Amino acid sequence: MWAKVLVAMFRNELDKLVTTKRVWVFLGLLLLLLGVNAVIDNMSSKELQGKDWRQELMRENKDIEEVLTHVEGDPFSTNFKRIMEQNLKKNNYFLENNISPYDKNAWVFVNNSMGLTVVITIFLILIAADMVASEYQRGTIRMLLFRPHRRWKVIAAKLVAMMACLMAGMAVLFAVGFTIGGFLYGFEGAAKHYYVTASDGEIIRHTYWQGVAGKLILRALENTVICLLCLMISTLLNNSSLAIVISLLTLFAGTISSKIWGTAGWTEFLLFAHLNVSQSIDSGAGWETMLRSISILTAYCFGFIGITLVSFSRKEVYA
Repeated sequence: MWAKVLVAMFRNELDKLVTTKRVWVFLGLLLLLLGVNAVIDNMSSKELQGKDWRQELMRENKDIEEVLTHVEGDPFSTNFKRIMEQNLKKNNYFLENNISPYDKNAWVFVNNSMGLTVVITIFLILIAADMVASEYQRGTIRMLLFRPHRRWKVIAAKLVAMMACLMAGMAVLFAVGFTIGGFLYGFEGAAKHYYVTASDGEIIRHTYWQGVAGKLILRALENTVICLLCLMISTLLNNSSLAIVISLLTLFAGTISSKIWGTAGWTEFLLFAHLNVSQSIDSGAGWETMLRSISILTAYCFGFIGITLVSFSRKEVYA
Protein backbone atom coordinates (compact mmCIF):
# COMPACT_ATOMS: atom_id res chain seq x y z
CA MET A 1 0.00 0.00 0.00
CA TRP A 2 2.72 2.46 0.98
CA ALA A 3 4.53 1.74 -2.31
CA LYS A 4 1.47 2.76 -4.35
CA VAL A 5 1.17 5.95 -2.34
CA LEU A 6 4.86 6.71 -2.88
CA VAL A 7 4.56 6.09 -6.64
CA ALA A 8 1.51 8.37 -6.83
CA MET A 9 3.38 11.11 -4.94
CA PHE A 10 6.40 10.66 -7.22
CA ARG A 11 4.19 11.06 -10.31
CA ASN A 12 2.69 14.19 -8.77
CA GLU A 13 6.15 15.68 -8.19
CA LEU A 14 7.25 14.74 -11.69
CA ASP A 15 4.16 16.36 -13.18
CA LYS A 16 4.99 19.57 -11.32
CA LEU A 17 8.46 19.60 -12.83
CA VAL A 18 7.49 18.67 -16.38
CA THR A 19 4.80 21.35 -16.57
CA THR A 20 7.22 24.16 -15.66
CA LYS A 21 8.89 26.20 -18.40
CA ARG A 22 12.19 25.93 -16.55
CA VAL A 23 12.65 22.28 -17.53
CA TRP A 24 12.15 22.89 -21.24
CA VAL A 25 14.31 26.02 -21.24
CA PHE A 26 17.25 24.11 -19.78
CA LEU A 27 16.66 21.16 -22.10
CA GLY A 28 16.70 23.51 -25.07
CA LEU A 29 19.84 25.20 -23.72
CA LEU A 30 21.60 21.84 -23.34
CA LEU A 31 20.72 20.83 -26.91
CA LEU A 32 21.80 24.24 -28.22
CA LEU A 33 25.16 24.04 -26.47
CA LEU A 34 25.69 20.51 -27.81
CA GLY A 35 25.06 21.85 -31.31
CA VAL A 36 27.44 24.78 -30.80
CA ASN A 37 30.06 22.42 -29.42
CA ALA A 38 29.64 20.18 -32.48
CA VAL A 39 30.12 23.12 -34.86
CA ILE A 40 33.26 24.34 -33.07
CA ASP A 41 34.67 20.81 -32.77
CA ASN A 42 34.02 20.09 -36.45
CA MET A 43 35.66 23.36 -37.52
CA SER A 44 38.78 22.60 -35.47
CA SER A 45 38.91 19.09 -36.96
CA LYS A 46 38.75 20.49 -40.49
CA GLU A 47 41.60 22.86 -39.70
CA LEU A 48 43.77 19.87 -38.80
CA GLN A 49 42.93 17.96 -41.96
CA GLY A 50 45.89 17.79 -44.31
CA LYS A 51 48.33 18.81 -41.57
CA ASP A 52 51.05 16.61 -40.16
CA TRP A 53 49.90 15.70 -36.64
CA ARG A 54 53.52 15.14 -35.58
CA GLN A 55 54.45 18.68 -36.58
CA GLU A 56 51.41 20.00 -34.67
CA LEU A 57 52.42 18.13 -31.51
CA MET A 58 56.03 19.32 -31.75
CA ARG A 59 54.80 22.90 -32.16
CA GLU A 60 52.54 22.44 -29.13
CA ASN A 61 55.46 21.05 -27.13
CA LYS A 62 57.56 24.08 -28.03
CA ASP A 63 54.78 26.39 -26.81
CA ILE A 64 54.47 24.42 -23.56
CA GLU A 65 58.23 24.58 -22.93
CA GLU A 66 58.15 28.33 -23.49
CA VAL A 67 55.28 28.74 -21.03
CA LEU A 68 57.10 26.62 -18.44
CA THR A 69 60.15 28.89 -18.59
CA HIS A 70 57.94 31.89 -17.71
CA VAL A 71 56.23 30.25 -14.72
CA GLU A 72 59.41 28.71 -13.30
CA GLY A 73 59.71 29.67 -9.62
CA ASP A 74 56.21 31.15 -9.40
CA PRO A 75 54.59 29.64 -6.25
CA PHE A 76 51.09 30.48 -7.51
CA SER A 77 51.53 28.47 -10.72
CA THR A 78 52.37 25.10 -9.17
CA ASN A 79 49.18 23.37 -10.30
CA PHE A 80 49.32 24.99 -13.76
CA LYS A 81 52.94 23.94 -14.16
CA ARG A 82 52.08 20.36 -13.20
CA ILE A 83 49.34 20.22 -15.86
CA MET A 84 51.66 21.62 -18.52
CA GLU A 85 54.37 19.09 -17.63
CA GLN A 86 51.83 16.26 -17.83
CA ASN A 87 50.69 17.44 -21.26
CA LEU A 88 54.31 17.61 -22.40
CA LYS A 89 54.97 14.03 -21.28
CA LYS A 90 51.80 12.82 -22.95
CA ASN A 91 52.68 14.53 -26.24
CA ASN A 92 56.15 13.00 -26.17
CA TYR A 93 54.55 9.59 -25.58
CA PHE A 94 52.36 10.10 -28.66
CA LEU A 95 55.37 11.04 -30.76
CA GLU A 96 57.49 8.11 -29.54
CA ASN A 97 54.69 5.56 -30.15
CA ASN A 98 53.34 7.09 -33.38
CA ILE A 99 49.85 7.71 -31.94
CA SER A 100 47.77 10.55 -33.34
CA PRO A 101 45.74 12.28 -30.58
CA TYR A 102 43.54 14.03 -33.16
CA ASP A 103 41.50 11.02 -34.33
CA LYS A 104 37.78 11.62 -33.76
CA ASN A 105 34.71 9.41 -33.27
CA ALA A 106 31.41 9.56 -31.42
CA TRP A 107 33.02 8.55 -28.11
CA VAL A 108 35.65 11.26 -28.40
CA PHE A 109 32.93 13.86 -29.01
CA VAL A 110 30.93 12.72 -25.97
CA ASN A 111 34.09 12.76 -23.85
CA ASN A 112 34.86 16.31 -25.01
CA SER A 113 31.27 17.38 -24.25
CA MET A 114 31.37 16.36 -20.58
CA GLY A 115 31.87 19.98 -19.57
CA LEU A 116 28.23 20.62 -20.48
CA THR A 117 27.16 18.74 -17.36
CA VAL A 118 27.49 22.15 -15.67
CA VAL A 119 24.18 23.05 -17.37
CA ILE A 120 22.57 20.03 -15.71
CA THR A 121 24.12 21.03 -12.38
CA ILE A 122 22.71 24.58 -12.52
CA PHE A 123 19.30 23.23 -13.55
CA LEU A 124 19.27 20.77 -10.64
CA ILE A 125 20.33 23.47 -8.17
CA LEU A 126 17.34 25.60 -9.20
CA ILE A 127 14.99 22.61 -8.89
CA ALA A 128 16.31 21.23 -5.59
CA ALA A 129 16.59 24.62 -3.86
CA ASP A 130 13.00 25.41 -4.86
CA MET A 131 11.37 22.05 -4.14
CA VAL A 132 10.36 22.38 -0.49
CA ALA A 133 10.71 26.13 0.10
CA SER A 134 8.26 26.95 -2.70
CA GLU A 135 5.64 24.64 -1.14
CA TYR A 136 5.78 26.67 2.07
CA GLN A 137 5.89 29.97 0.20
CA ARG A 138 2.81 29.16 -1.89
CA GLY A 139 1.02 27.44 0.96
CA THR A 140 0.64 24.19 -0.99
CA ILE A 141 2.55 22.33 1.73
CA ARG A 142 -0.72 22.17 3.70
CA MET A 143 -2.32 20.12 0.92
CA LEU A 144 0.54 17.62 1.11
CA LEU A 145 0.78 17.29 4.88
CA PHE A 146 -2.89 17.36 5.79
CA ARG A 147 -3.31 14.12 3.88
CA PRO A 148 -2.58 10.88 5.81
CA HIS A 149 1.00 10.67 4.49
CA ARG A 150 4.13 10.29 6.54
CA ARG A 151 6.43 13.25 6.03
CA TRP A 152 9.35 11.11 4.95
CA LYS A 153 7.28 9.98 1.95
CA VAL A 154 6.92 13.60 0.81
CA ILE A 155 10.71 14.05 0.91
CA ALA A 156 11.27 10.65 -0.70
CA ALA A 157 8.93 11.49 -3.60
CA LYS A 158 10.69 14.82 -4.18
CA LEU A 159 14.09 13.15 -3.97
CA VAL A 160 13.18 10.43 -6.50
CA ALA A 161 11.73 13.04 -8.88
CA MET A 162 14.93 15.04 -8.57
CA MET A 163 17.05 11.97 -9.30
CA ALA A 164 14.84 11.19 -12.31
CA CYS A 165 15.62 14.67 -13.69
CA LEU A 166 19.34 14.07 -13.10
CA MET A 167 19.30 10.72 -14.90
CA ALA A 168 17.24 12.15 -17.76
CA GLY A 169 19.68 15.04 -18.19
CA MET A 170 22.71 12.74 -18.26
CA ALA A 171 20.93 10.38 -20.69
CA VAL A 172 20.09 13.27 -23.04
CA LEU A 173 23.69 14.51 -22.92
CA PHE A 174 25.05 11.08 -23.80
CA ALA A 175 22.42 10.07 -26.39
CA VAL A 176 22.36 13.37 -28.30
CA GLY A 177 26.14 13.83 -28.03
CA PHE A 178 26.79 10.29 -29.22
CA THR A 179 24.36 10.72 -32.15
CA ILE A 180 25.89 14.03 -33.23
CA GLY A 181 29.43 12.70 -32.86
CA GLY A 182 28.52 9.54 -34.78
CA PHE A 183 27.15 11.45 -37.75
CA LEU A 184 30.19 13.73 -37.79
CA TYR A 185 32.99 11.24 -37.17
CA GLY A 186 31.53 7.73 -37.17
CA PHE A 187 30.17 5.47 -34.43
CA GLU A 188 33.22 3.21 -34.09
CA GLY A 189 35.93 3.67 -31.53
CA ALA A 190 34.49 2.42 -28.23
CA ALA A 191 37.51 0.14 -27.74
CA LYS A 192 40.06 2.76 -28.80
CA HIS A 193 42.28 4.21 -26.11
CA TYR A 194 42.83 7.68 -24.83
CA TYR A 195 45.76 8.53 -22.63
CA VAL A 196 46.25 10.44 -19.40
CA THR A 197 49.35 11.27 -17.38
CA ALA A 198 49.43 10.26 -13.73
CA SER A 199 51.01 12.47 -11.07
CA ASP A 200 54.11 10.26 -11.07
CA GLY A 201 54.53 10.75 -14.83
CA GLU A 202 53.24 7.32 -15.83
CA ILE A 203 51.08 7.24 -18.97
CA ILE A 204 47.77 5.51 -18.30
CA ARG A 205 45.36 4.50 -21.02
CA HIS A 206 41.61 3.88 -20.88
CA THR A 207 39.20 2.70 -23.52
CA TYR A 208 36.82 5.47 -24.47
CA TRP A 209 33.71 3.62 -23.34
CA GLN A 210 35.29 3.07 -19.91
CA GLY A 211 36.26 6.71 -19.62
CA VAL A 212 32.86 8.03 -20.72
CA ALA A 213 30.94 5.60 -18.50
CA GLY A 214 33.14 6.40 -15.51
CA LYS A 215 32.74 10.15 -15.97
CA LEU A 216 28.96 9.88 -16.34
CA ILE A 217 28.68 7.84 -13.14
CA LEU A 218 30.98 10.10 -11.12
CA ARG A 219 29.36 13.29 -12.42
CA ALA A 220 25.98 11.83 -11.47
CA LEU A 221 27.35 11.27 -7.95
CA GLU A 222 28.67 14.84 -7.78
CA ASN A 223 25.31 16.22 -8.90
CA THR A 224 23.48 13.99 -6.43
CA VAL A 225 25.46 15.46 -3.53
CA ILE A 226 24.80 19.00 -4.79
CA CYS A 227 21.08 18.23 -5.16
CA LEU A 228 20.85 16.86 -1.62
CA LEU A 229 22.67 19.91 -0.24
CA CYS A 230 20.27 22.25 -2.04
CA LEU A 231 17.25 20.18 -0.97
CA MET A 232 18.44 20.43 2.64
CA ILE A 233 18.76 24.22 2.36
CA SER A 234 15.32 24.37 0.73
CA THR A 235 13.86 22.42 3.66
CA LEU A 236 15.47 24.70 6.24
CA LEU A 237 14.11 27.87 4.59
CA ASN A 238 10.61 28.96 3.68
CA ASN A 239 11.58 31.26 0.82
CA SER A 240 12.44 29.69 -2.54
CA SER A 241 14.38 32.69 -3.89
CA LEU A 242 16.47 32.88 -0.72
CA ALA A 243 17.07 29.12 -0.84
CA ILE A 244 18.32 29.33 -4.45
CA VAL A 245 20.63 32.28 -3.69
CA ILE A 246 22.08 30.64 -0.57
CA SER A 247 22.57 27.33 -2.42
CA LEU A 248 24.48 29.04 -5.24
CA LEU A 249 26.55 31.14 -2.82
CA THR A 250 27.38 28.07 -0.72
CA LEU A 251 28.60 26.13 -3.75
CA PHE A 252 30.53 29.11 -5.12
CA ALA A 253 32.17 29.97 -1.79
CA GLY A 254 32.95 26.32 -1.07
CA THR A 255 34.61 25.79 -4.44
CA ILE A 256 36.73 28.94 -4.08
CA SER A 257 37.80 28.10 -0.52
CA SER A 258 38.79 24.55 -1.52
CA LYS A 259 41.01 26.02 -4.25
CA ILE A 260 42.65 28.47 -1.83
CA TRP A 261 43.21 26.05 1.06
CA GLY A 262 43.32 22.87 -1.03
CA THR A 263 46.82 21.94 0.16
CA ALA A 264 45.92 22.16 3.86
CA GLY A 265 45.44 18.81 5.55
CA TRP A 266 42.22 19.81 7.33
CA THR A 267 40.42 20.28 3.99
CA GLU A 268 40.65 16.57 3.15
CA PHE A 269 37.21 15.84 4.61
CA LEU A 270 35.46 18.96 3.32
CA LEU A 271 32.72 18.41 0.76
CA PHE A 272 33.98 20.80 -1.88
CA ALA A 273 37.44 19.24 -1.98
CA HIS A 274 35.86 16.11 -3.50
CA LEU A 275 33.22 17.53 -5.87
CA ASN A 276 35.64 17.12 -8.78
CA VAL A 277 36.06 13.37 -8.32
CA SER A 278 35.18 12.82 -12.00
CA GLN A 279 38.41 14.63 -12.94
CA SER A 280 40.40 11.84 -11.29
CA ILE A 281 39.88 9.77 -14.46
CA ASP A 282 41.72 12.30 -16.62
CA SER A 283 44.25 13.24 -13.94
CA GLY A 284 45.40 9.64 -13.56
CA ALA A 285 44.59 9.50 -9.84
CA GLY A 286 44.77 6.04 -8.33
CA TRP A 287 41.84 3.91 -7.20
CA GLU A 288 42.63 4.68 -3.57
CA THR A 289 42.19 8.42 -4.10
CA MET A 290 39.02 7.93 -6.11
CA LEU A 291 37.42 5.54 -3.60
CA ARG A 292 38.25 7.88 -0.70
CA SER A 293 36.48 10.75 -2.48
CA ILE A 294 33.49 8.55 -3.30
CA SER A 295 33.26 7.41 0.34
CA ILE A 296 33.35 10.98 1.64
CA LEU A 297 30.71 12.13 -0.86
CA THR A 298 28.49 9.17 0.06
CA ALA A 299 28.79 10.05 3.75
CA TYR A 300 27.73 13.62 2.97
CA CYS A 301 24.73 12.26 1.03
CA PHE A 302 23.47 10.37 4.06
CA GLY A 303 24.16 13.37 6.28
CA PHE A 304 22.18 15.75 4.07
CA ILE A 305 19.29 13.28 3.83
CA GLY A 306 19.23 12.88 7.61
CA ILE A 307 19.21 16.65 8.26
CA THR A 308 16.49 17.13 5.63
CA LEU A 309 14.23 14.46 7.14
CA VAL A 310 14.70 15.69 10.71
CA SER A 311 14.11 19.32 9.74
CA PHE A 312 11.06 18.57 7.62
CA SER A 313 9.49 16.30 10.25
CA ARG A 314 9.74 19.04 12.90
CA LYS A 315 8.53 21.96 10.81
CA GLU A 316 5.26 23.55 11.79
CA VAL A 317 2.55 24.09 9.19
CA TYR A 318 0.08 26.84 9.90
CA ALA A 319 -3.41 26.84 8.46
